[in-house]
Amino acid sequence: MRNLKLKVGLAVGAGLLLLHTGYAQPNAAAVPMANTAGVYAGTSTFYLFPGPKASKPNHVFGAVSQEGTGYFLAVPGGGSQIQVVQKLTGTGRVFAQESEIPTEGNKVGRGAQRWQFVITPADSHGGSYQLQAKINCGDCYTAYDLRTLPLTQKRITLGKHAGVYHGVDVNRESKVTLTLDAMGRLSGTDEHGCHLSGTLAQTGARNLFDVSMTFSGGEHCHGAMTGVAFFDRTDRTGQVSKAKGSYLYLLGADKELTHGFAMVLAQRSK
Repeated sequence: MRNLKLKVGLAVGAGLLLLHTGYAQPNAAAVPMANTAGVYAGTSTFYLFPGPKASKPNHVFGAVSQEGTGYFLAVPGGGSQIQVVQKLTGTGRVFAQESEIPTEGNKVGRGAQRWQFVITPADSHGGSYQLQAKINCGDCYTAYDLRTLPLTQKRITLGKHAGVYHGVDVNRESKVTLTLDAMGRLSGTDEHGCHLSGTLAQTGARNLFDVSMTFSGGEHCHGAMTGVAFFDRTDRTGQVSKAKGSYLYLLGADKELTHGFAMVLAQRSK
């Protein structure tokens, strides 16, 4: 389904918005987690010298896992490439390794880069974090301004969200249909003919999940991948629907950071 590719804008990079939360397995004692874990949104803006001349800001959204790995997407004026940023933990100046996951069938445009971020509390209670950064590129730079989303704090019961979801994977450029059960198990297919299976592991009563996925059944099915997931009331990609509803987001990559998935799925009416 080649018409799903998002238009590439000036700023293809993605930014980070980071959240202070603690998570635990259901019926288990709470365990300390990275304070950057959570769901975030904001903007990235590209500046070119002389001037500098600024691009129209791209919207950025995504999530940071409990281990501090972030998966981000710039839409709709950015690319459908996934930005994976590792070791996003702590506050103040943070140096992290950033890698770009290309869309299905495309090669990586560049290698991994070392980025510097500044993470600061956005409120006095440590319940929200803001990230601002400038990534230099010689005669240009990209500026980020992002903040944690309140939806991270929402209590999620998987049983209430179980059902059939359909939508798109903007990284693999395909339609997707998935079934989610009350135990967090996923199964379905995509337009490349892949069978999808996996699990959502809720790390507490919050709106943030670790996701493990396996893509099998053909040459475009690239095996095991891991990432993050969350629920929302809107389609932030503009690829599925403008209507309010129940949407499931799944973002991740393989260990080699050569293939990934970035799904936005709407729950069908029960």
